[in-house]
Amino acid sequence: MVALSLIMAWHITAAAAPEFIATVSVGDFPTAIAMSPDGAFAYITNQHDDTVSVIRLSRHALAATIGVGNAPNAVSVTPDGNRVYAGSNPISVIRTADHREVDTIAAGMNIYGMAVTPNGQYVYVSNPASYTVGVLDTSVNAMIDLIMVGGGPTRMAASPDGDFIYVTKWADNQLKVIETATHAVVSTISVGSSPHGIAVTPDGCYACIANRISDTVSIVATADTSVEGTVPVGNEPVGVAIDPEGSCAYISNLSDDSVSVIELSTRTVVATIATGNAPSAVAVTPNGEYLYVANSADNTVTVIRISERSGLFFPIKTTTGKTAIIYIE
Repeated sequence: MVALSLIMAWHITAAAAPEFIATVSVGDFPTAIAMSPDGAFAYITNQHDDTVSVIRLSRHALAATIGVGNAPNAVSVTPDGNRVYAGSNPISVIRTADHREVDTIAAGMNIYGMAVTPNGQYVYVSNPASYTVGVLDTSVNAMIDLIMVGGGPTRMAASPDGDFIYVTKWADNQLKVIETATHAVVSTISVGSSPHGIAVTPDGCYACIANRISDTVSIVATADTSVEGTVPVGNEPVGVAIDPEGSCAYISNLSDDSVSVIELSTRTVVATIATGNAPSAVAVTPNGEYLYVANSADNTVTVIRISERSGLFFPIKTTTGKTAIIYIE
């Protein structure tokens, strides 16, 4: 990454439609994104028309639309890339070879968040209404446990080693840590107001939590579960993604149509990226080249190239409301 002292030297060139941005029309009210591990596809849940949109990453184009259960709001891809779990209740199981729904699982809850363990054995799902996190065994495609976590469990992420699941809880401004070996809550951390999206750095050392009401991101050290930093971002941050190198966190700001880019080494916002209307979720492609942003209010996904060769590209909003390009060598 470029040192923070070089920010003032960034060259800005006005551009109405940067060639490295694509806009892909998807279903009604996209809310969550998951990438296939091989970088072939992105899967987007569309809450209002009960579908999953499949985008082919090599073309940034819609490849398929899959009908699923009622109001899907969460999605995960298994580490082997063979199955996608998506839904609310029921959970749909999608076979990636032909993008067909091959099974449904009665969750007994309306799911809001989802995380698959790195070994693919379990999918954890959150249910805000029942104050629980459910455990789905992928070998039998059935719920095998319910973990009481308290009010408002929202989004979740797995640690890279698979030992822990991190669950944001909007109702009491907390992050819960679940040990996967025992399915027990082992730690509770106070974060910002109404925590929503979460992502863990590739080395497992930090979790970044978007606090929707306080307009901040909490950076939690996973080793001792302490909050090591709080970074102000845009209005109503809800989605979080981290690049494969762990250099930057990308935060979707629902109410100001932007993504804040946090340089994790300095814990500062180094760019603000213009997006579509009401960006609800973000994801970085496995090769780190593209950022995908689901825009819930205009039913699109914005694709932004965030790295190429030795440079970084950022389309940003200027103070006059126009779009500009930042290129960093």
